[in-house]
This record gives sequence, structure tokens and C-alpha cells, in this order.
Amino acid sequence: MSPRQTKLLMIDDSRLVRRLVRGYVSGVVDRVIEAAEPGQGLRLAVTAAPSVILLDMNLPTMSGLDVCKLLHRRQETREIPVLFMTGEESSTMVARGLDAGAIDYIRKPFEAAEVQARVRSALRQHERFEYLRDQATRDSLTGLLNRRSFDQSLIHHANLCRDTALASTLLMIDLDHFKHINDSYGHPAGDAVLARTASLLAQTMPSGAQLFRYGGEEIAALLPDCDASNASEHAHRFLSELRRAEVSVDASVVKWTASVGCSTLKPAPECCPFAWLASADNALYVAKRTGRDRVVCTTSDCLRLPMNGIAPLK
Repeated sequence: MSPRQTKLLMIDDSRLVRRLVRGYVSGVVDRVIEAAEPGQGLRLAVTAAPSVILLDMNLPTMSGLDVCKLLHRRQETREIPVLFMTGEESSTMVARGLDAGAIDYIRKPFEAAEVQARVRSALRQHERFEYLRDQATRDSLTGLLNRRSFDQSLIHHANLCRDTALASTLLMIDLDHFKHINDSYGHPAGDAVLARTASLLAQTMPSGAQLFRYGGEEIAALLPDCDASNASEHAHRFLSELRRAEVSVDASVVKWTASVGCSTLKPAPECCPFAWLASADNALYVAKRTGRDRVVCTTSDCLRLPMNGIAPLK
């Protein structure tokens, strides 16, 4: 896994302060992002996903304390380390900042060495959090995200599709005759097949795709801003690569195929993530029923969960 780019978001209405601090941290982080007012800073905290935030205590239209509280309440930003920048001498104000969710503070006027050391400390804390989150959300065998991550991401992508008016596609992938592989060659062979499948999927899916081990021999892929035609191309490329793949087990060579159900969710006021999943599952069932080793696609501009909880076959 390649190292993540470290990004620092600085929220301060003073251009002079931003320029000064930017010079101090230029060798500590890979990228510096700046916001001159609270609203812009809150938006960038979500869209830019910074590694650490430097936040001025005194901002126009909203106090730094209130900004920090909002950052701490939002799921997307609550784990980003926040450092207050303040000229306040009062320890009470500093304590209020820490109570609001900041992990540290830097007093003005700044000392370059102190700014750098505190930012490095915050980056180490962020790195530890990212490592622990990876351990909690990834499947140890395949390196893919796990089922819990999938459930959360499915809802997020359905909402994103509705709010951004961009289609998203869900692929449900099931290895064909996987039980036969385990029974004939043993579970280590099955593990090798799963790991190789995950690797090929990562190579053939577009940039920005999220890949999950859904359970057992089933894998899921969420493709944001991807229509049915593009998703089908990626899925067929994946199956083509899979047909050429093999793993060696003792004196035997194992080859295998997979079936893919593809459901594209078009933007609509009502987008039910569970109906989206049911639609992709139904497409996968059709792929299995009609011969395996193939892609079956469906498209809907409004997926609602039926009264009985089961979407009809497309």
C-alpha cells in the first residue's frame, strides 16, 4: 500500500498568518490547504480529507470553538486532529478549546520549531488512527474492506448519487464452484484463489472504486460516478483477466471463474441502498442461473424496497 499524502488544512482569516505558517510546515506535510472563513473551512474538511487541521480561535462569523464542535460532531471529520492557533493568554480559553475537541494548541506569536513539532505530533496521532481503522475495517486474507465497511459505504454512495446527480454502480461478484475448489484442493487453495481474485479486481476496477469482501467467496465493488456501460466494461475486463489466472497447489494448477451482478443506480429523490443491493444480487443470481462466468447488468432511476423486501428479477 502506497503511503498516504499528508494534508494540512489551515482555517484562519489572516493572509499573513496563513503565509507564515505555510512556510513553517512546508517540509512537514505534503500539501497545505487554506480557508479564510469558517464555512469554507468546514467544506474543505469534508471534501479534502486533511490529516490535521490548524484552526484560529478567533474567526469572523463563527468562533473557532464552534467550528471545532461542528468538526467533532460530523462523522467525516470527527477523527481529524485539530490544533488551535490562539493569541489568548487565558488558560480558561485554552481549556475550552481542548474541551471542544482540539488535541493541542499553538500560541501566537509562533515559533517555527514549536509549530513543526506540534504538527508532527498530530500527524503521528492521525497515522495511528488510520492504522487502527484499517485493522478494523479490512479483511485480513484479501486486504479488501470488510462487510461492516460495505454496509456503511452502500448507504453513503446511495446518498451521494441522490445529492450529486451522478450515477453509481454496484458489482456483486461470486466465485463459481468455490466449494469444489475447497473440497478438491483444500482450504489453503481456496484462500489463494480468493487473494488472487481480489488482486485482479483491484487491477481492473477504475480509480476511486471501493472493493469489499462481502462474505465467504462473495466480493463487492462500489463504483462512484460510473454508468452501466463503463461498469460493464470493467466487469468484463475483470472476468477476462480471471480466466487467465491460476494458482499452483502441490502438483496441481487451479483455475476458476466468477459471475458478476451489476446494478447501476441513477440519481432520483428516493434511492434505497438495500433495494440497490437486492437489485445487484438478483442480477448475480441471473448470471449464475444462465451459465456462470458472465456479467448481468440492471439499471434503475429509482430503487425502492418492495413491501416483501425482495426486489423482482430484472
